[in-house]
Amino acid sequence: MSQFTHPRFFSLDDQNLDEPSQRSEEWFRRRKNKLSGSKLSQFLFCRGNDDRVKFYEEVFEGRKRDPFTEEQLGWMKWGSEHEDGALEEFLNRKTDIVAYEAPHVQHNTIDWLSATPDGFYQIFNEDDEDFEVLEEGILEIKCPAKSKKCNKKVTYYYVPQMYLEMACSDRRKAIFISWGPKRLRAWKLEWSDEFWKVMSRMMDTFHRTKSGATYEEFEVCQIEFRRACHKVVDNATPLGDWDLTKDLED
Repeated sequence: MSQFTHPRFFSLDDQNLDEPSQRSEEWFRRRKNKLSGSKLSQFLFCRGNDDRVKFYEEVFEGRKRDPFTEEQLGWMKWGSEHEDGALEEFLNRKTDIVAYEAPHVQHNTIDWLSATPDGFYQIFNEDDEDFEVLEEGILEIKCPAKSKKCNKKVTYYYVPQMYLEMACSDRRKAIFISWGPKRLRAWKLEWSDEFWKVMSRMMDTFHRTKSGATYEEFEVCQIEFRRACHKVVDNATPLGDWDLTKDLED
């Protein structure tokens, strides 16, 4: 379970959810042979049929992926170590948002799709005695390790991950948070049926890698998919751009 604490953050334990935490043995078991959110960006970078088949076998047939380099492992460690701090900075600045640790979620109708968002969020009507939920969605937090700087816009290759997280959790909004030691930025993404159709074609074509889908078909979907990701980025709504070297009261 998450060790992060904040007055407006609720862990799986706080929510009385008996669910495995991220990167636990049970969590890995539930993700086995499924296409999950963090894997989706690879669609955008497959080059040639060998890449496609290799990726398919890694996802659905248990083929071991190439080991990460020491540099890549360092980037991953740095990013994961700063996620809690990024969320804390965000919640301290967006005081209308309540955040929740998210469990692994399975797609309702497609058994080979699943995802684990970095979190869920809600915004309540504080003037209502029943605290009506005005808005809810998923949270995705990225701490770029290579540049050590937050992004200037939503990173396009994370769009598929957020859409799968929305689809699996039946939510229709996402907040993308990008953190660097000196700056924090956030954007909101709204669900697009048009994008989901494009992404669904991409996923279906990939799923049929060994049952009839040609590489040419995959490549056509890939080009359309890449363009659609950039369109989502262009339509994202900025939520804030904060200088972390200044105190909150400044």
